[in-house]
Amino acid sequence: MIYAYTFLASSARSILTLPAGFVGNLAIVPATELITTELITTELIAIVEPELNLELLQRSDEQLMQAVLNHDRVLRELFEQTTLLPLRFGTCFVSEAGLVEHLQTHQQAYQGKLAALSNQVEYSLKCSPIFLPEAAIDPDLKGKDYFLAKNSAFGRNTAAANAAGATAIASGRDRAVPSSGGRRIARRRGALVSAGGSIDRSAV
Repeated sequence: MIYAYTFLASSARSILTLPAGFVGNLAIVPATELITTELITTELIAIVEPELNLELLQRSDEQLMQAVLNHDRVLRELFEQTTLLPLRFGTCFVSEAGLVEHLQTHQQAYQGKLAALSNQVEYSLKCSPIFLPEAAIDPDLKGKDYFLAKNSAFGRNTAAANAAGATAIASGRDRAVPSSGGRRIARRRGALVSAGGSIDRSAV
């Protein structure tokens, strides 16, 4: 079994500095194919840890949790260097040949995703409600006059909330946004696939 962390473009190979693995060194597996007698390298590579045995880690909850944290660390360190397609924790291939075959089969789709993510950045946003005091309404108002006053007060509160929100956005516009892991990633190189999506770097 071969434990895999991520797929990325082979053009990034020359600039990569591989981080430490969990139990051993990481390795690069290029997607290659044999055409007649010539070995052709395709445009994708995989980052793997050949010595990592996930089945052994699953025997200890503590080791398994450490392996999860390590998986995230490796992805973050690689993400700081280049655009990548991260794989879920626990992604394994039966053999290197099986991994290479997978890369060859899905090469076009993966290259398309990498191209779409190039020059993108990931944000994690945290929203906090703004609480404003309710405007006092004359208790002697009745019927239509009461509802008109209530509507007017609601309009004033909405305008005040919008103004407060605009001020908060303006004050935070020049700051990088920390990810859920607490790391500031708003101006990193590369891109990371996320359920939260990505944003064009030109907007940062």
